[in-house]
This record gives sequence, structure tokens and C-alpha cells, in this order.
Amino acid sequence: MAFKRVKYEEKNAYPDEYITVISAAGVEQRQYLRVAISNINDIKMRIKEADKAYAHGSYAYGDGKIESRKMKLSCHKKWVKGFKWLWSDIDITLMMTDPFVYATADTVVNIPFTENQTDKVVSLYNDSAIDVPLIFDFIPMADTPMDNVKIMHTDSGEQMQLTDSLLSYPHKARVDGNVGTVRRDNDNSINTFSGVFLHALPGRNEFKFTCPAGQVKIIYRARWFI
Repeated sequence: MAFKRVKYEEKNAYPDEYITVISAAGVEQRQYLRVAISNINDIKMRIKEADKAYAHGSYAYGDGKIESRKMKLSCHKKWVKGFKWLWSDIDITLMMTDPFVYATADTVVNIPFTENQTDKVVSLYNDSAIDVPLIFDFIPMADTPMDNVKIMHTDSGEQMQLTDSLLSYPHKARVDGNVGTVRRDNDNSINTFSGVFLHALPGRNEFKFTCPAGQVKIIYRARWFI
């Protein structure tokens, strides 16, 4: 099946704009149509209101993250076989539960610490149009366990801490803010984690690291609104 899609302005006949439908038996048929997309800003966010008692206004609660997006696809179609020049109006609502287009590969930032760090500032530039969840890999050196790691995002004030007495070479740990898991090698070690799973805001981000020597990787997948 081959598609040719264009936007329409008025309901006129466009004999050169069509999609070609080929059946399993190899029969080819042309269907003429024009397409438009609307309601592209119909975004649902995880935030609600609760009334204030004995006062005007209300409280907003929720994490404010985007939950889903709706688009309305309008097709004005001329059926060729049997009903020439007869238009049909079709409206379809599309629900996008993950309304983003993603980069083709992860961005990986390698940060080697050759000595213990206290509030070491690390900058990260996120070229996405929205905040992205971060994945942190912690790789200890052969003679230095990474038993206490603290990271703070200076713009938001959010922070996380990993306190793991078993995190020494050759073990590795991953804090995955995308799926909300903490693992030492393949084992669940969520009990060593405290704080929140960190995100990078659009543009420049600044983090402060307090940790022993070792290698840290920050991993994220850039994304943009559809």
C-alpha cells in the first residue's frame, strides 16, 4: 500500500492527490482524499485541583507531567468506484499515550572522578524540548568502593543518594529514572536509594556530586513533542 498525504484547505476535487490501495490479490485502486490535523494542543497533564477550606481559590497537586495527547484527523474522501465526486467527511481522534518523538540513540556523558568529590559541579546540556528522565551508572575503581553517592540538581533542588556498602569493584550500580529501578549488577538494590529520580530540564543543567572516586555515566534519550 502506497500513501500520499497532503493538507487541505477547501473541499475541492484534486484528481492528482490520492492513495493507491493494492489488495492481496494484486488489484490496484486509487482513492482520492485530503487530510487535516487539528486539536494538536489537546494535552492532558497530571495535575488536579483541591478546594481550599474557608478561602478563595484552590490547591494544585500532582507532578505536572504530561500524560497523553489527542489529535483529531479529518479526512475528506472521494470514493472512485460507483460514487464519483461524492465526498465523505471522516473525523478520527488519535490518542497518543507517549506523545513524543525520540532521538535515534541515547546521549551518554562519561564523568571520571580520579579522587573523592565534594559538591563537584557537572554541567549537562539537554537539547530536548521537555525534561528527560536520567539514568546514572556508577562504576567503582579497583581500590575504592562507591559506597556513598549524593547528587543534587541545583536548579530544582531535587537530590538523590545511593548508600551501598556492597558497591565495590567489580560490581556496578544503575539508577534508572526512566523506569524507576535501582540495581547492583542484576540484583534489585532499591533499599540503597533515597531521594527522587532526577530529570534534566531543557537547556543547560547543573548537578553537584559528592562521592568517592570512580566513573559515573549519565544516560538519557532526547525527545520532542509530536
